Amino acid sequence: MATRPSATYRPSGVVVAPALAEAVRRAHFGRVSRIAMRSTGATRAVFCVLVGNAVATLDGTGIEEVEDLSVIRPRLAALLRVGAHGGEPLVLLDADAESGMAPFVSDADGPIGSAVLAPFTAQDGLMRGCVAVFHDIGHAFTSDDVIALTDIAYATATAVALVDEIGIRESVEQSLVNSERRLRDLLDSTTDLVQAVSAEGRLRYANRAWRDALGYREEELARLTVADLVAADQRESFEIALDFARTAGEVRGVSTILRHATGRRVVVTGNLRRRDEDGGDVSIEAVFRDVTAQTTIQSERERLIATLEATTDIVAIMDVNGLVSYVNEAGRALLGRHGRAEVVEVPLSLLHPDWAYTRIVNEAIPSAVDNGSWSGETAVRDDQGKEYPVSQVIVAHQSARGGVWFLSTIMHDISERKRVEEEMRESEQRFRRLSDASRDGIVIVVDRIIRDANRVVSRMFGIAEEELNGLPVTQLVKPELRQDLAGYLTGGLDGTIETTGFRRSGATFDLEISMRPLTLHGRVARVLVLRDISGPKEVDRMKSEFVSTVSHELRTPLTSIRGALGLVTAGATGALPPKAKELLSIALGNSERLTRLVNDLLDLNKIEAGRLELTLSPLSTREMVDGALRDLAPIAAAHQVRLVAEAESAPMMVGDRDRILQVLTNLVSNAIKYAPPDSAVRVRARRSGGAVRVEVEDTGSGIAADQLGRLFQRFQQVGDARERKQGTGLGLAISRSIVEMHDGRIGVESQPGVRTVFWFEIPASGAEGA
Repeated sequence: MATRPSATYRPSGVVVAPALAEAVRRAHFGRVSRIAMRSTGATRAVFCVLVGNAVATLDGTGIEEVEDLSVIRPRLAALLRVGAHGGEPLVLLDADAESGMAPFVSDADGPIGSAVLAPFTAQDGLMRGCVAVFHDIGHAFTSDDVIALTDIAYATATAVALVDEIGIRESVEQSLVNSERRLRDLLDSTTDLVQAVSAEGRLRYANRAWRDALGYREEELARLTVADLVAADQRESFEIALDFARTAGEVRGVSTILRHATGRRVVVTGNLRRRDEDGGDVSIEAVFRDVTAQTTIQSERERLIATLEATTDIVAIMDVNGLVSYVNEAGRALLGRHGRAEVVEVPLSLLHPDWAYTRIVNEAIPSAVDNGSWSGETAVRDDQGKEYPVSQVIVAHQSARGGVWFLSTIMHDISERKRVEEEMRESEQRFRRLSDASRDGIVIVVDRIIRDANRVVSRMFGIAEEELNGLPVTQLVKPELRQDLAGYLTGGLDGTIETTGFRRSGATFDLEISMRPLTLHGRVARVLVLRDISGPKEVDRMKSEFVSTVSHELRTPLTSIRGALGLVTAGATGALPPKAKELLSIALGNSERLTRLVNDLLDLNKIEAGRLELTLSPLSTREMVDGALRDLAPIAAAHQVRLVAEAESAPMMVGDRDRILQVLTNLVSNAIKYAPPDSAVRVRARRSGGAVRVEVEDTGSGIAADQLGRLFQRFQQVGDARERKQGTGLGLAISRSIVEMHDGRIGVESQPGVRTVFWFEIPASGAEGA
């Protein structure tokens, strides 16, 4: 038996999807011929259907399975066609002898033989076919054979109907799948954002544009809900719109904000529509447009307009002919037109005086059109005709179609700047006149470079005035001192230094430089006052030499005089009359005072000459305070003043014992002199950072604030002349020098009528002690 590929079953001319229908056909039709053959004892059997003029054998045993049997077995095909059209089973003892077979040529496979053909119809009579069995000629099929074959044909018709139904259903389902795929492809091709949400608020579908706009992958959609997708501040209003869509069926013009996967906000607008699903389920479809960019542009435009309206600068938009179409509030106020609608195509000449308008039209606008922008100084005028100087910028805006269609301009009122500049010019002129009249050199330095200098500097250093500007200021001192001066300037020193000046000729001289900070055109600068102190220094040197000489010459006779007066006063030469004794006591006191003055002068001379040497060692602060107070106790008793020490926990200091005791004695003795009777002078000592701070406090009349700066100068006593006590006026100057030689500090704080505190700080020792 030859076997050929089976035909695809095509009910009603529609190709059936082979998946399920083919599986049913093979499960049932593949057994029809065998069942029919076994049931009737036949030697061959076939199941066929009529497809137009063709006879398609879907299953055969001993007979080919082909799409058109008439091509290879025309007589058998003709017989099967007759059997399929019959109303009842057809039984033939010799099928070849039938009159209806005469027109057909004999089959190549031989005679047909005896046959029983049981017809069937399907698809409500639209399909016909038959189940046929064959045997040798003369074989008598029984009635049971006929009944069995009829039942098989009926069952086959039922199976055909089932296959048809399955095929149709599969075709419809495939059509729906294809339709849905085409719909999805269509939705994925649109730029609108399409989504579908279930009644519970869970996302069911989102097209490609939606996924791209919100940054989600397709496999992530199933887990998303409205709570995930809509910004928190928009969620409540969106839920209301969803509820309304469920009720009304459609809501148009919905605006909301969706959350991008990264958290970014995406502004959308669109429509919501209710959709009823199979099984009574409801979903809400949304078609949105991403308007984030438009919203951002609109917001930026509104912010820009709000900014332009709020700025105090004048902003205007005009065409190349000078016709103004927009002026902000500052400009409208200038024109006396406060409403925006009042400025529609007004001429630019209204904003400017004639000279400024001429410059803008003839110079500024052509330059802006050629170069993109123009800036300069012009003027505007108000509705009363008053002019205001302005700095103006004009920007040309190119059109996408080519050329410049409009220009924008910003004008800033510089009246105050002009006034300040004029005042600065006048001030600079006054400064120049004053500085040129000064006996001191004055230079202004920026980044260590001379930016300005008066004529005195030129004469002082022998440098031409035109060469000074741009010269490093360090060139004015000796080469080996230039690095030091640069350090003072960089470190921001605010004070006075002494150095050595360097003239263009190479000569040197003693130079004093006072430095002060200055702001010049918004930059940090320094003003330096230069003074040639060669003369004063020479005078000081000569004075020091004179004082030293005189002091040494006076010390010996004064010592002899004081000794002699002391002996006579003590009665070494016999008793003295009261009047003589009184006079000698006065002379002895004055000689002692002169001796102290000489000693102070000698000390000061040693300090200034750098010849005073210190012997440093760890000192007990408490012992130093106690020793000074013990020595001064008689003087305090004479002034009815109590001495109080508060130095129990003070750390040790490092210093020269005799010199520190000299400072303590000086400060305490001064306090005793100015303390009122029955009061106390307190001496406190404590740690202050890495130093020991010693304070001497009295409750005397105090020192006025304007006199504090003179206290530590030589030969200075402050206060009312009637309140001044006996002294040389050198004690505090010497004390300051001694403290500074110890790398310490000294100072005073005073509240007149309340208290006065003199203090000094000396580096503390590493050793513990009181």
